[in-house]
Amino acid sequence: MKICYHKVLFALAAYLCALNFVFFAAVLDGLKKAEDPVLLGFTIFAGVFFILLSTLYVLAPPRLIKITGSFFIAVSAFSAYFMYNYGALLNQDMMITVLETDNKEAFSYLNFKLILWTLFLVILPIGLLIALKIEYKKGIKTAFLRGFCGFVLSLSFAGVLVLLNSQSVIPFFRNNSNLKKLHLPYYPIISFARALNSKLSPPKPLEMIAADATRIPNDASKPKLLVFVLGETARAASYSALGYSKNDTNAYTKPFVAANKAAYFEALSCGTLTAVSVPCMFSHMPRVAYDDDINAQNAIDFLASTGVDVSWYGNNNGGCKGVCNRVPWLYFGKEFDDILITALKNQLSNYENQPKDAIIVLHVLGSHGPTYYQRYPNEMKKFTPTCDTSDLAKCSSDEIINTYDNTILYTDYLISEFIAELEKNESFEGSLIYISDHGESLGENGIYLHGLPYAIAPDEQTHVPLMFYSKNADLMSRIKKGVSFSQDNIFHTLLGHFGVSSKYYDKNLDMFER
Repeated sequence: MKICYHKVLFALAAYLCALNFVFFAAVLDGLKKAEDPVLLGFTIFAGVFFILLSTLYVLAPPRLIKITGSFFIAVSAFSAYFMYNYGALLNQDMMITVLETDNKEAFSYLNFKLILWTLFLVILPIGLLIALKIEYKKGIKTAFLRGFCGFVLSLSFAGVLVLLNSQSVIPFFRNNSNLKKLHLPYYPIISFARALNSKLSPPKPLEMIAADATRIPNDASKPKLLVFVLGETARAASYSALGYSKNDTNAYTKPFVAANKAAYFEALSCGTLTAVSVPCMFSHMPRVAYDDDINAQNAIDFLASTGVDVSWYGNNNGGCKGVCNRVPWLYFGKEFDDILITALKNQLSNYENQPKDAIIVLHVLGSHGPTYYQRYPNEMKKFTPTCDTSDLAKCSSDEIINTYDNTILYTDYLISEFIAELEKNESFEGSLIYISDHGESLGENGIYLHGLPYAIAPDEQTHVPLMFYSKNADLMSRIKKGVSFSQDNIFHTLLGHFGVSSKYYDKNLDMFER
């Protein structure tokens, strides 16, 4: 038995509408403030259906309906999974992160719920669509005319509905502008296309902005060594050193704080994704003016070009996002970050015979989710009960928080070990800066992980920990008091610490210049 092509299109449009349940849930939430929620709701629901139908008439003509339909189902279903379960917004920055994700990180999202989701919402509907025997009208001209008429009629229905209620529909979407970012399958497809175009576009010539940089010779008795620990997915809200009370997540560095050798601060991140925050914090551009299309030398380049010895060690599978491309770097890809302790020891041993001003960047895997339980060894499982799965919906809030807090505690242990190496090294004036790239949501207001657009991202994703340690008591006393720090301070603080002069250096943004 064959089924009419037009009936299949209607059914496919209805199924794609159903997969837009996150979008419609947001619509229903917005309708609470509407004067006539029933009429406005009907207009939006019907309008979305007819817009989807008109799209299918154009992009899923006879003989292509099974291919296009399968693609739309897969995109919509998988997008809905991450939007519903993690509160993800699939914009261009998120899609760039997807393109840069390695197999290890990708498989960390695999769980039983995703398998069931894939089976029932992707494989079965696609299998049914492929198995259908669809009746097509003979003749290309006839098929084209019928398809064109279907497109015009469905788009006209949508247009008439909107026009008849334009006084309500237009203000509604203007006041709820983020709704367009929830619409499937359009938004993720457009975002992915933009991200792919960005990745495939030839890199722009490097702007040699460090050409004017000079460095004041270090006349101290010992060369300066700065260990820069670049954190991952650590939020300030979970740091006991910053007032968090549920778990003591800074137990290991607490003695250094008590001895006035270290201090913690809350800082604002440049973005909510590693792909944005890491290049931004090392850039001369502040967050509000940051443009990733500008390919310019960064703080690491400034230091290297003025004679500071630079080395970069990473255990973060996301890489350095281009920041370390022009200096020596090494990536480990180990399960736990303690490999960086060995890396630091080895690098310090390399300096034994010829100490010099140097910066060592240690990029940790940190608290990257959703498999928080895989980010620390068993002996660091201090806070229980824990959430030992990537399916966070299976866990209580307490379990998720405990597991995440264990990752913070493990990073705190690593930092204490890094400091211990600096403490016993007599060849350098040793200091350490720790800052996370972005924060993390742990279920607050139904939002998990990170990556929301900065304008609407909660504080949990944009407020990150910043820590400074130094053997130099005078330097510790020079930390600016009563000011708010952000990742905008990093570029200028690094240059200032090593005495680098440049027109791009702003002492007002240097953490140690008063």
